[in-house]
Formats: sequence, C-alpha cells, structure tokens
Amino acid sequence: MPLTANYPLRGGYPFDTEYGNREVHPHQRQFFKANNAPSNVEVMFQADIFPDSILMTIFKYMHPVDLINGVSGVSRRWNKLANAPSNYTSVRVIIDEDSVTTGSAKAFLQRGSNYIRKLCLDYAKNISPGCFSHILPECMPNVTLLDISFIAGTIF
Repeated sequence: MPLTANYPLRGGYPFDTEYGNREVHPHQRQFFKANNAPSNVEVMFQADIFPDSILMTIFKYMHPVDLINGVSGVSRRWNKLANAPSNYTSVRVIIDEDSVTTGSAKAFLQRGSNYIRKLCLDYAKNISPGCFSHILPECMPNVTLLDISFIAGTIF
C-alpha cells in the first residue's frame, strides 16, 4: 500500500485522541510549492537560512554515519560542511582489501589526522599487519585512544 498524504503517523489509542487526524490539507501542500513567477528565479532551501557556524555546531553532535549517509545528501553546501574533517573526532575505520587498494582509508585518515581523537581500526583477516605504515598518517597529534583489532572470519 503506497503512502499517501493522509497516511497517519501513528495509529490507535491514545494517539488518535491526543493528536487527532494527520491529514495534510491542500492549503498546507501549497505552502511548500515554489513560486513560478518570473521574479522568483531561485528558490532558497529553507535550511540555508542558518550560517555555516551554526550548522557545524549541530553536526558536531551527530554520529559520523549519519553525517555521511544522511546529512551529506541534503544539499551541496551541507555535503561540504558534513565532510569537514573537524566533524570526525571519534571514528571507526574498517580496513579491508578495497580500502587498501583504492586508498580510501588512507585518504580519510590523512584528511582527519589533526582532528581525530579516538581511532578504532578494524582490520579484515586477509590484510597483513604490515599495512599500518601504508595506511596511517605519519602524525596524528590528537589521538588519545587507539584501538586496533582484527576481524576474524570476515570475508568482504
């Protein structure tokens, strides 16, 4: 059954009596439509009213996975802010064959080397411990917690 405009967010007692019907009325739908008049060339995204400093403060409280998978898809501006290295102070990096070959793990750690405080490196079983020198940056001055583990029996 496809979701429609009058699909209730919650069903059943006591929510129906407390919150009532969740129907979206036509006048509410029109509020979000863009004005197609010639004078309105560009429609501003509502979240763009916040300056970068406010958004960065909010993003610091978010989990890195949410920043990458959710926030970075909102707009180009949010993508740029969500990918700022200062957002990633606690990270878990899975080192597998793909991340070693493409260099993605190394690039990520290089970019965030001055900001990362807690670093968890999970190595796949088929990756040799000798890869440390190829993946880790030469200097990570703010790391206070380092957890290096191997994922046994994992096939990527």
